[in-house]
Amino acid sequence: MIETPDGITNMLQKRLRKMDGIIEDLKKRETVEIHGDPKAEKLVVAWGSTKGAVLEAMQLVDKPLKFLQIIYLSPFPDWEVTKHLEQAMDIVCVEGNISGQLRSLIKEQTGHYIQKAILKNDGRPFDPMRLAGKLREAFGWT
Repeated sequence: MIETPDGITNMLQKRLRKMDGIIEDLKKRETVEIHGDPKAEKLVVAWGSTKGAVLEAMQLVDKPLKFLQIIYLSPFPDWEVTKHLEQAMDIVCVEGNISGQLRSLIKEQTGHYIQKAILKNDGRPFDPMRLAGKLREAFGWT
């Protein structure tokens, strides 16, 4: 019976084994997208609907930038994200929330804390012109 301590333990172990298989499958798939200059030392990190605004803002900035768009949040592709974070000299996380949820998840999953963030919490999409200005400021190009 599942309601017993042994039944609960067995079910949890079964779920963990499934997660291991899912992670192994994800390692064969594209879990992040790279845009911009793949060799740039300045890295922008984001996920989801911020992609379009980040790509437009990068064109407006017109400096060497690499954009790491994370596709999967759970299970989190720490093996792929860590590789790109370690290659960067300066990192900015762009998020459509006030609390920096993606930065927190990245720190939890990889141990890397991204100090710089551009956060927006008014429910509206990022404006590429304003975002470009904020990226210039964050990377010291003002």
